[in-house]
Order: sequence, then C-alpha cells, then structure tokens
Amino acid sequence: MPARAFKNDLSVLQVVSEIAPLSQTGGLGTVTAQLCRALAAAGTKVTVVSPRYGSVDPARFSLARRLTKLQVPLGPLTYAVELYEGTLPGSNVRVYLLDHPLYSSRQGLYGEGGQDYPDNADRFALLARAAVEVAREVAGIPDVFHAHDWMAGLLPLYVEEGLPEPLPAVVYTVHDPAQKGLVGREAMPRLGLAPALFTPEALEFYGQVSLLKAGVVYADRVLVPSPAYARQICAPPQGRGLEGLFGWQREKLVGVLHGFDHWDPSRDRQLSETFSAEDASGKGACKAAAQEAFGLPVRPDAMLVATAALDAARLSEVVAALGELPVQLAVLGSEAALEVPERVAVRPSGDEATLRRLLAGADVWLDAGVEPAGVMALGAMRYGAVPVGPPTGALEDVLVDYDPRTATGTGFRASADGAGLGHGVVRAALLWRTEGRFERLRRNVMGQPLGWARCAARTLEVYRDALRGARG
Repeated sequence: MPARAFKNDLSVLQVVSEIAPLSQTGGLGTVTAQLCRALAAAGTKVTVVSPRYGSVDPARFSLARRLTKLQVPLGPLTYAVELYEGTLPGSNVRVYLLDHPLYSSRQGLYGEGGQDYPDNADRFALLARAAVEVAREVAGIPDVFHAHDWMAGLLPLYVEEGLPEPLPAVVYTVHDPAQKGLVGREAMPRLGLAPALFTPEALEFYGQVSLLKAGVVYADRVLVPSPAYARQICAPPQGRGLEGLFGWQREKLVGVLHGFDHWDPSRDRQLSETFSAEDASGKGACKAAAQEAFGLPVRPDAMLVATAALDAARLSEVVAALGELPVQLAVLGSEAALEVPERVAVRPSGDEATLRRLLAGADVWLDAGVEPAGVMALGAMRYGAVPVGPPTGALEDVLVDYDPRTATGTGFRASADGAGLGHGVVRAALLWRTEGRFERLRRNVMGQPLGWARCAARTLEVYRDALRGARG
C-alpha cells in the first residue's frame, strides 16, 4: 500500500488508556502526558484520544461536550459514543475523551477491588476503534498514530480497516510486556477480528488472543522504554514470555529512554528546602525530614538509602552486608517487610509528593531492576539520590558504574540478588565516607541529560522512519 507523503510538520494522534492529570493509575498516564507536551513543544500537532471514566470530571478540566455523537462500528455492533473536547492542561495538545457507559458508568480505569473488569477487551477495543473514527470524522487523519500498551494493541488493524489509502503510519509502544491483553478466541467476532487472524503468526498466544501481540505484529514500528531494553526484551526473563515474538519482530524494535525533567528539586514546593546540582545544600534539611517521616534517627552522618520492591529476604541480605557501616534504609512497600530499629523503616508508598520528599532526602536509591523504564531511578537521579542496581532495562542505559580511578560514573552496578545489592550499597557507603568524592558523584548524577525534549526528538525520528516505510 502507498505511504502518506512525509511532511516536516508532523501530526500525531496518541491513543492511550490514561493521560495525566485527566486519568491516571501509574506511570503510563504521566509518561504519555509528558511525551505529548514535549512533542507539541517541538512543533508537532498532537491529538490525544482516551476514555472518559466515571472518575473524570469534564468540567474540572474545561472539557466541552460535542453535540453530535460518534458512531463507532465494532464487530456486529455500532456504538454511539459522546465526545468531550479540550486541551491537555499546560499545553496546546488537543484531547478527545470518549464518553460511553463502558467507561463513564465505572469509577475504575481497569477494575475495582483488585479485580479487572471482565469486559476490558471490549472496552479497549472500542477505544482503538473509536480513535480511528475520531480521526476520520472530527480531528483529521494524522500522519502517525501512536498506540500505547495492550489497551490500544488492535489499533493497527482498525486503521487498515477503517481509513482510506494512503494509510498513516502506526507506532506502538510496549510499556509493560507482562500485561499481554489476553482474551478468549470466542471474543474475536465481537472485536471485529477475522477468524484467519487466530494463528501464531498473527494474534494467537497459547490458545488465546493477545491484544499486545496484535500491536507488535501489525504496527510499523514498536517502541520500548530504553535502547538496552530493546535488546533485553528479545530474551528471557525480560521478554516475559514474549521473547520469541520480540525476537521475530526485532527489526521494528526501537528503544527510546524516557525523559524526567517534569520533577525539579529546585522548584519543588513540597520539599523542606529546594536544591540543585550546583547548590545541593538544601538536601540536608530534606534528609532530616525524610528520616523523621520514616521514624529513623535524624543523623546527618548516616547515609540514607531509599528503596522499593524489595522483599524481606533480600532486605535481610542487604542489612547483613552493611555490617556496622552508618547506613539507614527507608523502604516504600508493605508493612510486613523487614524492619530493624533505628536502621530499617518501612512505610506505604503514598502519593507522588511523598515519593519526591523521600528521594530529595535520600543519598542513594536502591533499585531492584524490575521496572523496564527505570522511572524511579530517573526520578532519584533528578533528586540527587545516587542509583545502585542491576543493569536491566533503562538502568543499563543510565547507570554507568563508578570508577574510583577516574572518579567517573553515575552510580553503582550490582547483581539483583540481596547479596549483590548489599555489596553495591557498601561500595556507595565507602565512597560516602571519603570527603568530597560522593558529592562530586552526586553532582554528576544530577547533571545527566534526562529531558523530555531529548526523548521527543528521538521519538520524532521514529515517527519519520515509520512514515517513510508505512505499508510501503
């Protein structure tokens, strides 16, 4: 099929299940919002299509309801969908929220009470199919569609079905390969999927249909959240059972590291004192506040380590490795995790402001390496907490092991087991005791180029490459 001609001023339609601050359950909403803002700042025309859940108040965000409903064909049915229109706060990004009882009659995004909604495949197939109709009837057909995670995995198929040639390119981001979007074969007619697609080369995954697989197979380019992860995802354990699929589609995989300049310790009003890479003196007050919040002794001479996603067994090994070194651990997680009086304290994760206050006070961020995008590590670096962790996912890209001979690096690499992580913290603690050297490392960590403008520029390169080769 012929591709659309390349234009310098790209138009992009983002299809995503959540976008902050309108809707959010975790990092996906934040990442997509920041990417959209950065793309718009680079001159791209950006439009977002996302659901209007029952928890979203359109009036709060000055969203206006369009008078005419959108008629969305999906399988044997046609859904009448209302649209709320406005802009993403703090930007000129156009937003269309889909108002239908499948979304608006429920307070949750994906489920309630710890259980997913049983019809999530239908709900998010409607999101992907409606996005095509929004483009065709309201917003204009973009140069590029950008779909996110399994919730928009069917978009490439619906674009080919619902739009005239020349077709736009479709770029698909896999944020979390563990969530495969599985549904039974019997759902295919409801989702408008031809029986011929139920093959290992198309949508079939161990006897079920994988909506994530649909995006990987049929998109023109597939993004993952780091260059290193684009290699790692093609093998276990990072492929989460899909390593064969990613290896097969390796030529389409592109890793783009997220940005992280939307948190700024020099302007964060939630902190006891602000600070920067050039003047980190305010970090001492932040450290005292974090120690108080976790019930730890306020000791400026103790190195404060913040961590999450560590079980009690690995925490025990970390503590054992520390011996008598003056190190305290502030753990975000379950109250059932290990606690050691005056040394290890555990608190629930809390909100984003709580996390920022902890990172602002921490000297070290101990990362288990389980999150491909390394978002927590990026935030820690932004707030002057030196990362310690295994080179998995984005950590391989941003964590350069400290070299004591040249005093260079951005942290301490360590194996993911408890003993390895403990050894990494010991290395950090020994440097902490060397006057001036830890502070130089901290300045280097805070000075790393983690801006969203860099991420947007690389993403635009992927869009242009996808557009040149789309269906061509």
